[in-house]
Amino acid sequence: MNQPRCPSCNTSMQEGFLLDQFGDYRKDNLFWVSGTFSSFMMGHENVLPVVSCRCPSCGLLSNYAFDQTQTAQRSSRRQNEEHRRRRNELPDCEPVSTATTVA
Repeated sequence: MNQPRCPSCNTSMQEGFLLDQFGDYRKDNLFWVSGTFSSFMMGHENVLPVVSCRCPSCGLLSNYAFDQTQTAQRSSRRQNEEHRRRRNELPDCEPVSTATTVA
């Protein structure tokens, strides 16, 4: 899945999370559950973590419930982008000559 784009202005959205008024945040504490609310405690076929995204241009919030395959692809892509960013921030190193041991 590509980076979500704002349905209102087509800008790339920023991934984030929702925080309740008491500051109680636990990673992955918001889920999408299939079925009706009355069936929530009775078992459910599908439970997906919710990702919240915000448009930096117009401020629109959108929530997405990606399946495990999409989440793994997004996580891998994010790690690769972070690795490339960090690699580009490092200065080029000069080769180091090897020291010889004197007996």
